[in-house]
Amino acid sequence: MWMSPRQVKVKFAFLTVGDVDTKSQRFVTEVLIQAKWVEPKLRGLTDPSEVGKVDDLWDPKLKIQNLEEIKGGRDEKSHTIKLGDPEPTVIYRRKLKGSFYENMELKDFPRDVQDISVILRSELPMSEIEFVPDPDELSTMETSTFQDKQEWSMYKHVEVSTQLPEVDDDYNTDENPFTNIPIITATARVARRSTFFFWNAILIMMCIVALSFCGFALDYVDVKFRIAGNLTLLLTSVAFKLSVNQHLPMIPYLTGLDIYLLSSVMFLCFMTILFAFLSLLKDNERRARRADRICLLTLIPFQVIFHIVFGILYYRRTNRRRNEMARKDQEYLREKDMKERAKKDIKTEFNGPASNDSNNRASVV
Repeated sequence: MWMSPRQVKVKFAFLTVGDVDTKSQRFVTEVLIQAKWVEPKLRGLTDPSEVGKVDDLWDPKLKIQNLEEIKGGRDEKSHTIKLGDPEPTVIYRRKLKGSFYENMELKDFPRDVQDISVILRSELPMSEIEFVPDPDELSTMETSTFQDKQEWSMYKHVEVSTQLPEVDDDYNTDENPFTNIPIITATARVARRSTFFFWNAILIMMCIVALSFCGFALDYVDVKFRIAGNLTLLLTSVAFKLSVNQHLPMIPYLTGLDIYLLSSVMFLCFMTILFAFLSLLKDNERRARRADRICLLTLIPFQVIFHIVFGILYYRRTNRRRNEMARKDQEYLREKDMKERAKKDIKTEFNGPASNDSNNRASVV
């Protein structure tokens, strides 16, 4: 006889989050996982002492997929059984602090928004178990205990999904290892504070590029001094680029900061070639000086326009995801408020008649 999979309602609570490490693509969090399911074998029981006499209670065999390491030995598990009302329910809770792996998307670095995910899976086949977000209790994020506030800002919403985790573009989707595994994922989000990288990366590279224009202060015939100065700036920018890369993992694509730094390096290369080309015009002094001045008056506005256009495009692109996360925060808070109001209404309806009866009895006395 074919049976439908047993439904397991899951709620996540992120109690603390810290040590979001971009380079190792890991984060540390203390999380509480709650799972609820109906146990038909307990139907008809009213005395909790009789539960121990029931054998072979169903076990969903829950595992955390992306858990790397448990921190400080903090891993607590418990089972609670609620009889009746209206179905006997088993409530499983697991509270732990650990290091979790997260595949970080860094195309918008250093104004990127990162997912902080906990993936819960079952060792049972999908024909026996079905995960669903708990409709009665929202998953939560405790933003007040966030430990990386100087580097990141935390969003308030938690998104729970039963969709398969994303795989790399070059990965065969037919061979996705999660295809036949029942999973549920709770995802919180953090946005990187980019001020540090502006002052310590972008501004420094802007100064290096600006110094390359000092070569025009030398006479065009002093080509060896012009090129030597530019080569020094070029080598400095390359070394600086490599030092910035130490903050990132080895990824096969360019981040927003990579694009800016490489554009600056390419501009310094162009300036070095330009100085060498201008030296070829030394036989015609008037023509050489005119070309030298035209290059100076053209390249300065070019750099100004480049920075304005790049800044506008980059901020529009990165703000798109940040605005989406802000919208999800608003939707989450509205849903949370609706559930809290519904609980208050149910509590009021439940307590209302009793309070009215007591008032009536008091008035009779």
